[in-house]
Amino acid sequence: MTPFEIGAFVEDKVEYDGLIARLGLRFDAYNLNTEYFSDLYNPYRNPDFDPTQPAVGENAERDPDLAAREQTSWVARLQPRFGASFPISVNTVFHLNYGSFLQRPPFERSLGSRIQRSNELAIIQLGNARLKPEETRMYEVGVAQQLPLGFTMDASGYYKDVRNLVQLAFFSEGVDIPYQTYINRDYADIRGFRVSVQRRSGLVRGSVRYRYEVATGKTSSAEDAPPQFIRDLDGNVDEQRDGIGLNDILLDFDRTHNLILQASASTPRELGPEIAGARPFGRWTASIRTRIRSGRPYTSFEAGQDVLVADARAPMEYQTSLKVSRPFRIASGAEGSLFFEVSNLFNQRVYDYNRVFRDVRNLRAYDFAVNPGELTPDGFTSDPDEALALYLGDSFPYEANQVFRIYDNSPRSYFLGLSVDL
Repeated sequence: MTPFEIGAFVEDKVEYDGLIARLGLRFDAYNLNTEYFSDLYNPYRNPDFDPTQPAVGENAERDPDLAAREQTSWVARLQPRFGASFPISVNTVFHLNYGSFLQRPPFERSLGSRIQRSNELAIIQLGNARLKPEETRMYEVGVAQQLPLGFTMDASGYYKDVRNLVQLAFFSEGVDIPYQTYINRDYADIRGFRVSVQRRSGLVRGSVRYRYEVATGKTSSAEDAPPQFIRDLDGNVDEQRDGIGLNDILLDFDRTHNLILQASASTPRELGPEIAGARPFGRWTASIRTRIRSGRPYTSFEAGQDVLVADARAPMEYQTSLKVSRPFRIASGAEGSLFFEVSNLFNQRVYDYNRVFRDVRNLRAYDFAVNPGELTPDGFTSDPDEALALYLGDSFPYEANQVFRIYDNSPRSYFLGLSVDL
């Protein structure tokens, strides 16, 4: 088994009477170059099995060596990309973009398999070499506007159509124990808009960038709420899709609001007195950067209540950094920079999504086993204080302090450095 994959890309730039366009075309092709079992529901089924004869040897009902197989074929796609901008007025430019993108399924999901060593007929997982590539189509339209005092504004709206996302699924025939594989089943709709205002020149510079985005689909990851397909002896297929509703949900990477503020100020080169041929107060730059964004959606759960998928959202996230620097030149002509940086200036904590809002259920189950009268074994915790208490409790399985695990960022940190470009 030797998979083949090739890709090629061509691009051209066109300028005509103020119109600037970039035209691109990418070609991708791959072949997993392997065989796969033809019967998705009963992969090891022997198509020549004769029920009137003893089910042994060449007439075994299920045998991976006798099962029907097919050879994978080439998958090829042309993916056009297009971008253009043209002036509407002296200070206004309209722009639009379109792109088509392809992603080959990961090898561990298309080729990777697991079986039980004690019983070669007991399948745990089979890769699905029939998986289609995941495809994304992106559309964007916007306008850029020159503003007074050196400011520019750019506003654009966009939409991403994501198809053939890979999802875990279970297949079986009759009363057989189901095995798991991956299928192309899910999708995602991502839409939003961006607005940015920038000032790129002068002693005082900065930008404000805001993005509003909504990402919806059926499930947030390949392993969420896998469906089960059961085929009866008459060939009818029953689909069980517990945990997957009819309506789309917010995907767990959705962040509705995302705001980035940046500002920097520099002192003039000739500021202050001259000392030993240099002006120590000139050319200093102080910059500050703040990021504010929505938390990610998660599924809350309380014992005795119905589960509402993606019905809650983690807290807003804030983080600010400060940097002060000054360039210099040494006698050899090499240039360098002296800087002092404070990361997470206000020591604001961002909670780890998996530890606090997703995987804490595993820790709750452990604690329940030790203290069954104090906690319920089911569900998530949406309370960071509760998560903190779980990691500090006497029943926590590790003796060392593990509180850092519930945070996704580092505490306030200081850096003093010197860089030289030789």
